[in-house]
Amino acid sequence: MANVVDDHLMAITHVIRGEEWLPSTPKHILLYEAFGWEAPKFAHLPLLLNDDKSKLSKRNGSVSVEEFRANGYFKDAFVNFVALLGWNQSGEQEIYTMEELISGFNLEKVNKSGAIFDRTKLLWMNNQYLRSIDPLVLADSLLIKLDEAGFKNIRKEYAAKVIGLLRERVNFVADIVEFGTYMFQKPIYDKEYYAKHWKADTAEKVLPLMDKLLDSNLEHDTMEAITKEFITEKGYKFGEIMNPIRLMITGKPVGASMYETIAILGKEESKTRIAEFLELSNSGKI
Repeated sequence: MANVVDDHLMAITHVIRGEEWLPSTPKHILLYEAFGWEAPKFAHLPLLLNDDKSKLSKRNGSVSVEEFRANGYFKDAFVNFVALLGWNQSGEQEIYTMEELISGFNLEKVNKSGAIFDRTKLLWMNNQYLRSIDPLVLADSLLIKLDEAGFKNIRKEYAAKVIGLLRERVNFVADIVEFGTYMFQKPIYDKEYYAKHWKADTAEKVLPLMDKLLDSNLEHDTMEAITKEFITEKGYKFGEIMNPIRLMITGKPVGASMYETIAILGKEESKTRIAEFLELSNSGKI
């Protein structure tokens, strides 16, 4: 009764709610008729379900909008994902603008069966939005996370370049802090990676190439051409050369293209890292 009175006093015209309210709907309609009021139009939607088709619950992870936002999901990505739960205008398109969702939505086309809340799909969708947003727009949020992690005085323009470099390898802006730590501080060398790719003759193989790369304009195509020419002339394998370079510059076995990484770090920083790596390696401190 309180529900009916409240909705009537607020002049509610449409009630859209979960299917668990279906058994109560006849009672509500009878109450409207008893008061002599016009009942709103009712629509009942299927429930959101976990992967095991049980009702969506906190035991399988976040269920509130606030939690997803706090975990780094973009609001537009989340709206896009939720809008497609049990409905899709085309059946093929996955990424929609808000305008497309509004213009294409039709309540009658919502599926009658429950919709699986696919967290893997949501993560993928968030990554698609991360890839599409201007890195300069995202830079402020990365700077906040960097500051919290103890990385101070990072320029916004530099942060934006790092986002552009690494965003295809992460799902959230905040992930860049840990994944790309070497872009904000001196490398911490992976000992296993070092043991595998740094041998007695490695320095004499890679340093001539590094000199050529750092004497260039640091453009991707230029550095790629220099590298191909060098390894062809010397008869080296690509990994035989690029893994040691990645080790010297980043300290990690995984990351973005070394050409773009070197370009963003710049010539002086790259030269400094190589010199410091060689000193540590020669003294047996890695």
